[in-house]
Amino acid sequence: MRSPIAVVATLIALVGALSGCSSESPDAARSPTADDHHHDHGDPSDDGPAGGEFTVGFGGPVSLSGTIDGDPFEATYAVTAVRSQEDADSENGTLVIAEVTVEVFMGSHPVGHDNTEYLFCLVGADGTEYHQIPSDVGEQLEGVVEMGETITGAVVFDVPADSVEDGRVRLSATANGGDQIIYWTKSGQ
Repeated sequence: MRSPIAVVATLIALVGALSGCSSESPDAARSPTADDHHHDHGDPSDDGPAGGEFTVGFGGPVSLSGTIDGDPFEATYAVTAVRSQEDADSENGTLVIAEVTVEVFMGSHPVGHDNTEYLFCLVGADGTEYHQIPSDVGEQLEGVVEMGETITGAVVFDVPADSVEDGRVRLSATANGGDQIIYWTKSGQ
């Protein structure tokens, strides 16, 4: 078993930079262009292909579109950093904190516990799922992101120390015409 300090150092070393998905002016609300790293999905109400599962490295943005309460949206999600800390008050003894950035290109998009169509969990190497928990660690990923805005916040998981090293952050989302499963990992594989 690795020491908690080595695990934290490894996680910090693996943090990737979020590739830009913003316009020249952060206040400019516009549709994405070919120069953006965001992928335009066309009509978000289009049924398109039904769902999918894929893996990207930490920092890798994932474009999602669809409708929430009948209103179309396009957003980009990225897990930009992952760290852990011991927590004697937690059930499993260790908290994993994923920093998540969400940028909205069309419509508005709720993030956080209230959006039950976008659920985060940490999946351990053995397949055990640790769901996002409410926490006072860091500023939580919570609120409604409007077109042209970006929000960054913490998504927190209570896990055993041995799940930290090889855990994958997973987002289950209803978007892009189906159920999407996106994993962010240190290696992108």
